[in-house]
Amino acid sequence: MNRALTLGLMAAAGAMAACPALAQSALPAPTSAPAITILGAIDMGKEFPGMAGNLMVLRTVSIAPGGGMALHAHKGKPEVVRVVSGVLSEQRNGGPIVQDLPGSTVVNDGSLSHIIVNMGTVPVELIAASIIPNPAAPKP
Repeated sequence: MNRALTLGLMAAAGAMAACPALAQSALPAPTSAPAITILGAIDMGKEFPGMAGNLMVLRTVSIAPGGGMALHAHKGKPEVVRVVSGVLSEQRNGGPIVQDLPGSTVVNDGSLSHIIVNMGTVPVELIAASIIPNPAAPKP
């Protein structure tokens, strides 16, 4: 085996040992739900009549080690997320597991289904801006 290939395989093995989530093909089910605090909300129907029945919300999200969110979709609930601290493991649309690091910005549009889990030993702290259905809106 040539030296470059050997070094590459050793580096990959080291990365998998340092971050067990990378060595898995699927994330485990989260053991707890995140703690979510709504910082503010805007009734989108008052700003844009075509968006009646929706809110834009800004939230903080804290995910304890082992916690997260089971597989869920973002159709009709787009969001932009900023990772403030910790490392979040994520599997998007059945693809490979990726790590969202502090300072990362993640865009979750309507085409996305994903699972997120904190595989680390410290809480993951996020800030999320989302458009969600307004639970107080009249139902058609």
